[in-house]
Amino acid sequence: MRFTPPFHSCKELLTNASSCIQLIDKGVIVVLSECLASEDEVVQERAAHDINIIITIVGSKGCENLLRTGAVENLILLLSSSSENVRHATYDVLMNACKRSSEIQYLLCDMKGLLENLLLQVERMGLVDSRKALGLIRTCLAGRRRPGDDVAVSLFLNDPLSKVVRSLKF
Repeated sequence: MRFTPPFHSCKELLTNASSCIQLIDKGVIVVLSECLASEDEVVQERAAHDINIIITIVGSKGCENLLRTGAVENLILLLSSSSENVRHATYDVLMNACKRSSEIQYLLCDMKGLLENLLLQVERMGLVDSRKALGLIRTCLAGRRRPGDDVAVSLFLNDPLSKVVRSLKF
């Protein structure tokens, strides 16, 4: 006889913010972060979707846990997944996290080569991947900036590659 789990995803448990916070306090983000490192692409995709739901419902508390558990680093590794579904779910959760947490936004902006490599790869990506990659870059660079960041942004905007970004419609 095959075991059937009592629920299919965290989504079924996330009926309100208080139950979501209880799940976070019980360590669900640690478990989902471990699932991101799974070799099974379906497990990776569902974990990314579930993390995205958590961030949507509880915002900064979910983002704080992402940072503390190392889930952000696991998500970044999934940007190069061979699975289109995993990549798309990963872009979605990273964009959502950047919108809700300046710490995650700064972390992604500060990761050496991350945004630059995404920008350089845009031409080789499929349409959906390129739109999501450019959306992540835009989300990372938008919003609150630390002192001195205006210089870096102006250098980026004067770079020939940035003309590609500015010409695309989102």
